[in-house]
Amino acid sequence: MKKLFFPVVLLLSNFLNGLAAQDSTTIFNREDFLEMVSLFHPVMRQGQLIMDQANVALGAARGVFDPKWYGQFDQKSFDKKDYFAVGEAGVKIPTWMGIDFKTAYNWSSGVYLNPEDNLPQNGQAIIGLEVPLGQGLFIDERRAAVKRARLAAEASEFERLQLQNDLYREAMEAWWNWAFNYHRLNAYAEALSMAQQRFDAIRESYFLGDVPAMDTLESLIQVQNRSVEFNQATLDFRQAGAYLSVFLWSEDQVPLELPDGVRPPDLPEPTERLSPDQILAWQQRMESMHPDLKLLDYKSLDLSIKERLKVEQLKPSLNLTYNFLGNGFDLVNSESASNLSALFADNYKWGLQFNMPLLLRKERNGLKMVRIEMDQNYNKIQLKRQDLSAKVMAYAQEVNFKFDQANEFRDMLRNNRLLLEMEREKFNIGESSVFLINSREQKFIDTRIKRIKTIVEYEKARVKLQWATGTPSRQ
Repeated sequence: MKKLFFPVVLLLSNFLNGLAAQDSTTIFNREDFLEMVSLFHPVMRQGQLIMDQANVALGAARGVFDPKWYGQFDQKSFDKKDYFAVGEAGVKIPTWMGIDFKTAYNWSSGVYLNPEDNLPQNGQAIIGLEVPLGQGLFIDERRAAVKRARLAAEASEFERLQLQNDLYREAMEAWWNWAFNYHRLNAYAEALSMAQQRFDAIRESYFLGDVPAMDTLESLIQVQNRSVEFNQATLDFRQAGAYLSVFLWSEDQVPLELPDGVRPPDLPEPTERLSPDQILAWQQRMESMHPDLKLLDYKSLDLSIKERLKVEQLKPSLNLTYNFLGNGFDLVNSESASNLSALFADNYKWGLQFNMPLLLRKERNGLKMVRIEMDQNYNKIQLKRQDLSAKVMAYAQEVNFKFDQANEFRDMLRNNRLLLEMEREKFNIGESSVFLINSREQKFIDTRIKRIKTIVEYEKARVKLQWATGTPSRQ
């Protein structure tokens, strides 16, 4: 991966104006991180490609209603005789109502023409139409294909939101893991510094004969323990930063590496405990906006179109064709112009085409198959809605639990700090021991790290709540 100096990269990306290092470190806010993810991450671009693909498919489906040129020419010559030459060329125009129009021109010549192919000397212009009176009257394969493609184009927006929703959750969990490991590392660094200062002071006192060698050894062991914890926390922080880099990409799709000297901001204090009304609002938001449910709803609409088509195919196929015939290109005469009934009096060709399978096994079983799919999709909707509803409730309860827990740890941390300070005062006047100091200090450090972990878990629960409702937030 290409390692770049982060502030420069962000400034060049035009979305972190004002971010500049004031000292040896640079603060990397979660808002800036998510802005970078939303602009440049390949998954976000993949979501846009899904929408583009669906729109292209819709355009292709609409192509079934494009007018078409057609032409046909047959000629036979044998034993120096021109048996026949017959041709037809024209345009067919399909319409959304299922009626197909055509305009064409026929010509023929030859010695052995089929009587049906005998045409006026100037050929014959034709204006005709084909109307489905049975199967295909209300819906056919062409209209169904366009309707399904239109639904797919609309559903592609929710496919993009689905990808975005999952990506935001993964990205924010990675950011909060990084923030947790940074603040835990700071806590262990301060603990190591305190243990080192105490060891130095006790060792000096030992050389002066004020404390026994046991106190020096005990304080040294504490330094060693804190050093091990600090080293492990350093490794965890670096690994969390490496995983966070997975979500960092430049505008040119170059993967970026989180450089040294970048840190998260101070942890925010939990400020919101969800009320029953707020939890209900989250549930309603999930019901109306979650992309997983929306996609299943679009699947239901798609299956309803398939069902209509299968029902239509149970009908017999009965197609009426009518062609108005001209003398050359002369399609109008005084009689037909003044009386519409003349259209069926002369100069026309019409016909009916009928077919229907006797058993309809293909059609009936095709309809049953679609309805089975509809039942399966309905069950998926109910299961998905129940699953998401349970997750919303669980994450909302977790938010409230972690909120209360963080406040309790805040009070515990304050009390442990007071106990530690009093124990230090007692130690300074000779009424305490190194063991008690270490014990008080360890409880203070453990409580501090637990509070850091609880605050991060509170923020993660809020992220998961937004994910469960299908409303990813960039804040």
